[in-house]
Amino acid sequence: MNERRGPFRGNRPGRGRPPMPPGPRRGPVRRPNRDALEPVPDGMIEEWLLEARELAEKGAIRTAMEKAGEAVGLDTERPEGYLLLGELNLLDGDPDEALRTFTAARAKAAKSRPDFLQEPAEVRILAATGEGHALRVLGRPREAAEAYAAALAEDPSDPLGLAAPCCESWLLAGMPERAVAFIPPIEGATPDAHLVAAFASLRRGDRSAFVVRARLALLGNLYLLSALVSGETPDLGLVHGIEDAGPEAALRFAERLKPIVEADPFLLDALAAVASAPGPADDMERFRAAAARLMREPDPAARVVLMTELDRLRDPIRIQSTTQDVLSDWDFTDSTHGGGSVDV
Repeated sequence: MNERRGPFRGNRPGRGRPPMPPGPRRGPVRRPNRDALEPVPDGMIEEWLLEARELAEKGAIRTAMEKAGEAVGLDTERPEGYLLLGELNLLDGDPDEALRTFTAARAKAAKSRPDFLQEPAEVRILAATGEGHALRVLGRPREAAEAYAAALAEDPSDPLGLAAPCCESWLLAGMPERAVAFIPPIEGATPDAHLVAAFASLRRGDRSAFVVRARLALLGNLYLLSALVSGETPDLGLVHGIEDAGPEAALRFAERLKPIVEADPFLLDALAAVASAPGPADDMERFRAAAARLMREPDPAARVVLMTELDRLRDPIRIQSTTQDVLSDWDFTDSTHGGGSVDV
């Protein structure tokens, strides 16, 4: 999928990156009037798309959209311009228009041509991913999950990390039986992905996996539980270099997961039980204390020791080795969760 088939040898627009996340809405977005465009040599398409992406990265979204629209007008059967327009519409806050342009890109990529700037399979993956993002913003989780699943079917190796949003979307759609097929792997998972994996694992009845992934989520973002329970986060006195670990990320994720935990309060009870168990609770306090000391420690050697301790606390192998200790503190009786109701 990554071999070039066309004559272009420069940077390829959109290569290896998912569509840009949605930003604030800034008014209606209209496709440019292609009839008014002056003829431009075919070889300019890639240059214009690259220029459009550079403009977007500088924050000039509307100008970028105009440039991408002009590139589309040069050859309306090429999918790459529609793909970029979908990304830009998402960033501009128009998921409806983004969905339309992503769908157009996906359809046009089904008609392979040797002069396409990107491999059709790559475009289809990115377009289906964009459809999933747009549908999530539009509050259509089942359709979003189907779009993500289509992208994963194109490339099961999941280079864009779509298993987590697909799993989450199936949970939001009230279809946990489908979510379990998309539980994201431990390696490289964000705290959000770990928590989605935890909830899906528990719905599958895998209590050991739930404990492991819940602990990794709680250690990955110390604010997750409070954000889910109360919609607020405490002041831990920490500065977070990774956005996924901060309070704002926890609050955003809690808002997204609200329908899931409201539909099944047991999930939140189980997460609270893990957080309050002696081992996990001690791990989280140790992590907080080590992170706080790391912020104040000027000595490089001492900082290495503290960073090593933080890595040790988050080590999945260590967490897996103590899972049974956490499970032994629980009374699982609810058969609707695979034998998983927790007495808290």
